[in-house]
Amino acid sequence: MKNLNWILFLSGILYCSFSFSQPQMTTKEVKKSKFRAIGTTEPVVKYIEKPSSAVPLELQRVAVEVFFDQNPTKMRFSMPCYSCQVTENNIHYSNGWTETYDPKASSSCEVLWDKEARYARMWIESQNPARIVVRWRAALADPDGYIAHSDIPGGSPYGKGDWTDEWYYIYPDGMHTRHVRIYTGLAEQSTLVTDQTFEGMVPIREIPPNVVHEFHEEFIFGQRGHVPEDDIETAPQTLIMMDGRSKTISYKPYPKEFGEFAAANIKVINLKSEYRPYIICIPHGIENEPYPPEGPLPHIFQTWPRNPGDNGYSTSLGHILNWWHYYRSDNRLEQVYLSGMIHSENPAKELLPLAKSWLRPPRLIMNGIEPKYKVHIYDQTQRAYIIRRPNEDSERLKFKLDEYMEKGERSTAPVWIINPTFVIKNWGKKNIALKVNGKMLKAGKDYFVGYEQSKSGIDMVLWINLKSKIATTFEVLPI
Repeated sequence: MKNLNWILFLSGILYCSFSFSQPQMTTKEVKKSKFRAIGTTEPVVKYIEKPSSAVPLELQRVAVEVFFDQNPTKMRFSMPCYSCQVTENNIHYSNGWTETYDPKASSSCEVLWDKEARYARMWIESQNPARIVVRWRAALADPDGYIAHSDIPGGSPYGKGDWTDEWYYIYPDGMHTRHVRIYTGLAEQSTLVTDQTFEGMVPIREIPPNVVHEFHEEFIFGQRGHVPEDDIETAPQTLIMMDGRSKTISYKPYPKEFGEFAAANIKVINLKSEYRPYIICIPHGIENEPYPPEGPLPHIFQTWPRNPGDNGYSTSLGHILNWWHYYRSDNRLEQVYLSGMIHSENPAKELLPLAKSWLRPPRLIMNGIEPKYKVHIYDQTQRAYIIRRPNEDSERLKFKLDEYMEKGERSTAPVWIINPTFVIKNWGKKNIALKVNGKMLKAGKDYFVGYEQSKSGIDMVLWINLKSKIATTFEVLPI
């Protein structure tokens, strides 16, 4: 099959993606809310003149900053390719950028090389009290500006060769999805590692000649005067399996591999901070590996420059390789990741329920809507339920989240509901009240409402500050 989407197996839904042309918050709304984004709202090259805190040298060209109500962290998007989570003590962590190889190129082809922003753009596509959507597009090019595989039709809306689109759906608690799409005419034969050799480096493993596309690499960026030991624990990664097993990996001595935990789909980055970044992946075809050292390592980790001076450093801890794609066609490759910051002494206890709530979400039950293979109800890329009302004239909605069961079955498994989001199509700008299990909730505290203009009308986005392990009923009441 050309379209290989294992999510269909997990949740019985058909994958589809959305693009928005959305209204922004009013000035009054932005000032009232700490959850806000600042920066350009158009796909143009424009930088923030005075970022809210010190920025590492490599990240100086800041296009967008996102701030949260519920924790002291932030997100910072710097051109050409750095989407960073920033800890409370200003350590910058990034999940990296896309990369490929082309024999015609002078080196690897990746967004990183577009230092002059010839192709890269970052902007705020939408923001409201319920969520912020940040967009990023770029070409996979070498330092000379040559775009990979330009001689092969790639299907990109931006030009010839390999390009990337990214969507970040960001919520008030700092949790966000990263939805990555690569346009390439070589999608059907793309794999993850190469037998090509660049600049004398030994390839990671030998496989038959093919094309490579990478999506994820763990990077930390240090402030001026810092070295990695100032910001990163000696054991920088905790790997967590879906069965609850976990292992914290020390880089002293430097690991060659992660053993059985190479298959872990949950990862915590152990920075010297109270809040630590996490990444959750689809647990299928996952391989974690440390970054192969490029010679002696004077600072435990691989750093650029090798001996950081007063200008700071960048460090790579390793890659998450996805041998299967969230979506693949003849000219598109896609992955999706769930990320945020954790403040917990037992990350597995907190992140396992979160992973389950995203990977196998509770079933949404509502009169008039029957589950069908081709009905799109839950979208992993947005971490949201997409509700199309059975009757466009409905004045109220009542629905339930419950474990999926066949008729006559009883389930003893918990129903993991963690800060759910609902996108109610074509709702208009009607204000609402909300009941959960019969109890009226308080707007602006227990839940947040926003509005987004889609192709078919104005959609309402409802984000609820709620954690539950039991079936839960929701009533949306127009005011």
